[in-house]
Amino acid sequence: MKHYYKQSAVMLAVVAALPALAQNGAPRVLEEIIVTAEKRESSLQDTAMAIAAYSGDRIQALDINDVQSLVLADPSMSFSRAGGEGQVFIRGVGSNLLGIGQDSSVAIHQDGVYLGRPQMALSQFLDVERVEVLRGPQGTLYGRNATAGVVNIISRKPTAETEGYVRGYMGNFDRRELEAAVGGAINPNMGYRLAGRWVQDNGFTDDLEPAGGSVIDDRNNHGVRAIVDFRPSDTFSAELILESGQADGRNMSVMRRDDLHTSQRLGALPNADFGATRNELDTLQKWENTGATLTLQWQLADHLSLVSITGYRDFEDDFSFNTDGVELFVTNTQYRRESDQITQELRLTTDSDGPLNWMVGGFYMTEDKDEALGLPSINFGGNFNIFATNETTAYAVFGELYFDVSDQLRLIAGLRYNDEEKDDFSTRGLVFFTPSTDPLLNDPNTIPLGLNIPNPADFNSPFGSRTTSDSWDDVTPKLGIEYRPSDDMLVYASVTKGFKSGGTNSLDTSPPFDQEQLISYEMGLKSSWNQQRVTLNAALFHYDYDDLQVSTFAEGTTRIENAASAKLTGLELTLAALVSDNLTLQVAGTFLDSEYNDFITTFGNAPEGGPNVVDLSGNELINAPNTKVVTSVNYDIPMGDNGAYLMGQWTYVSELWHSQFNEPTVGQDDVNLVDLRAGYRFGAGQSWEVAALIRNATNEQYFQNSVRFTSLSDTTTDPLRIGAALGYPAEGRSYGLQVSYTF
Repeated sequence: MKHYYKQSAVMLAVVAALPALAQNGAPRVLEEIIVTAEKRESSLQDTAMAIAAYSGDRIQALDINDVQSLVLADPSMSFSRAGGEGQVFIRGVGSNLLGIGQDSSVAIHQDGVYLGRPQMALSQFLDVERVEVLRGPQGTLYGRNATAGVVNIISRKPTAETEGYVRGYMGNFDRRELEAAVGGAINPNMGYRLAGRWVQDNGFTDDLEPAGGSVIDDRNNHGVRAIVDFRPSDTFSAELILESGQADGRNMSVMRRDDLHTSQRLGALPNADFGATRNELDTLQKWENTGATLTLQWQLADHLSLVSITGYRDFEDDFSFNTDGVELFVTNTQYRRESDQITQELRLTTDSDGPLNWMVGGFYMTEDKDEALGLPSINFGGNFNIFATNETTAYAVFGELYFDVSDQLRLIAGLRYNDEEKDDFSTRGLVFFTPSTDPLLNDPNTIPLGLNIPNPADFNSPFGSRTTSDSWDDVTPKLGIEYRPSDDMLVYASVTKGFKSGGTNSLDTSPPFDQEQLISYEMGLKSSWNQQRVTLNAALFHYDYDDLQVSTFAEGTTRIENAASAKLTGLELTLAALVSDNLTLQVAGTFLDSEYNDFITTFGNAPEGGPNVVDLSGNELINAPNTKVVTSVNYDIPMGDNGAYLMGQWTYVSELWHSQFNEPTVGQDDVNLVDLRAGYRFGAGQSWEVAALIRNATNEQYFQNSVRFTSLSDTTTDPLRIGAALGYPAEGRSYGLQVSYTF
């Protein structure tokens, strides 16, 4: 706690001092940012919630290509990735659950469509207008699984005049990128925009084992999008978005983090240095994501509008990775998954000059999912397999009222009713190794790997199956107050509830688990100073978090239970200042104090036998660093009709844990990341730009996630069966040259 308050005090001192730097009367002002976080357009500084908004230009300048790289630029976010899974955390709230029967705690929305599978967040950003990060539960307007918050991704839309860009990049790791977009008018009533992106590299890790090839942690991604809008009158518009994305790579590298691994007993070589691994398998990760979005808008009356958003998404992925991270065969992971979803949202909204306005709406979603998991392992003596299907149907009705008591004071009340049903089937079994594929008798490279997942009919030893049909419902209210003492200041407070549905552990046949809920109490300030040359925003929040869905890994499988309650208290501060005409400074920090309450669980076996029961009350939450600060500086250098600039960003993340047991072996020490960019703009209207980029300039070595797997250890190396620790290294220093042309 002393560390928490010390960091907060330092940040407050910086906030207090910097506004004075901009009092020399510079004519420039900070750009106004328009957001749609409340499902209507409003200024970021006039929206009574904690939001971070990243424009398309800033995303390009910071080289933010996906949600994972966005996390490095946002002080409230954390990210974990394991194999083909990606998990996002906001303000220390998130989920490390895997499988189709579980859901994320952060709702990802793209152009108004909720993306049911969190893996869709791994896709590349393409032609983005802006990305909004809504911090805290968004139970009323967003509802489903927005317990931690929402990430809104908004694409660039058609424009009246023809415009576009072409951007290319070349750098180390043999990285090559190409992105292009063009849009304009088809006729006075129709517009279009086309965009495409291609990324390829040979990975940031060298594979030292010839049997696995020389490439891992690589990317070969491409995506395309087409948008057509139609505006036949002033009272009706339609927009159709069609998009597709694909990836084909060799998956992730892994590294042993302790001495409990079976591979060490079998004589595996020591860990290679960061940036290298020994992968004896021809691993892979492939995914494909296609979608369509139809948005219809009617102006029914002067101050009454109706919006309909229909979305379809199909997501498929296959991956296989070397779970043990060594040149010997111990185990590997093979996975297949497919998801089809349809969503529909309707909203009726007023926007009158009177004191009372409102929004009412409804939401429907259906999602069909299938998955197959194969774990060939010498510990199992064969291929352990899990097959699962899950059908989810979700309904919701919601509304918010906005009452202006005066020009300065507004009251807000909202309510949402959520109802979900999940039909689930799961079966497990074991297919024994035959003599020709037994790794203890033969060359391990003769084992049928890749995605050779046996069918249930081939099980030599079935372990049973489960068929369930469960439903959950909840009401999530919101009460808020907004006070504007002046045109440049907004003070707000709110009480909000977030709801995350229950589910089933599709990777096991254990019973379903219940929903979890979070109640947030928040106070905030948004302010502008010195004629809009300085903005200072702050948010103080407290969470009461109940029935957390927590996963552990035991006896070779993942277990999920509603095992805990928790509380979090936090402070967020954000400052942007035009220090001079040419110098812009931004400082943002999130300071958290989190702990589990009443959390009794098991951690392996006790020395005297039986499960080792532990009390984790007082432990910190997963991916909830006490301190995260992001500071960026941009300096423009005018050169007549041309111009140059220098840009730098420093990100500091304090120690965090990757599991609820708060072990240093399954966590990450303090991390400092430095990103640099220098560019030169020239040509008519500075339409050309050449820039040099360096990411992670100090080559910081850290793990983006860590886990324990009992399939990696045996009773000799791990007699207490806590599982061997494995880490997923993050990318080291990268650098390159970017050239772009805008027209």
